Amino acid sequence: MAEDGRVRIEKFNGTDFVWWKMQIEALLGECDLDMVLEEKPDGMNKAAEAIWDSKDKKARGKITLALTRSVAFNIMKETTARGMLTALSNMYEKPSAGNRVFLMRELFMMRMNEGSPVADHINEVNSILLRLSSVGMKFDDDTQAVRL
Repeated sequence: MAEDGRVRIEKFNGTDFVWWKMQIEALLGECDLDMVLEEKPDGMNKAAEAIWDSKDKKARGKITLALTRSVAFNIMKETTARGMLTALSNMYEKPSAGNRVFLMRELFMMRMNEGSPVADHINEVNSILLRLSSVGMKFDDDTQAVRL
């Protein structure tokens, strides 16, 4: 949390989408804006629709401010917060052969640096395993333990 009491997250630059998405969803929830990530209900009265639209606008602003310029350009045409996150998920979370190869190489080439804390190494391995999981690759506990 920042000194002024506001929660800040690192801008998403195209890497580690799963972590960024978890943070932005938490931030939107903290601001009571997470409802707009769901489909807009049919049959809302004008007052409820005005509240929904206001919350959606605020959520779009928070999402936009949590992206680097190069990533934000990819979703400029999206008109809802839900659409923005869906577009980002389609670009950065969907499995692709390139993603899998890159992450597998990163996992199996990783070595713990001498003198660095073991916790840092475990966190890095877990981060890669989480990203691999998001692209459809799962490892049993034994395989995960071997990588540590």
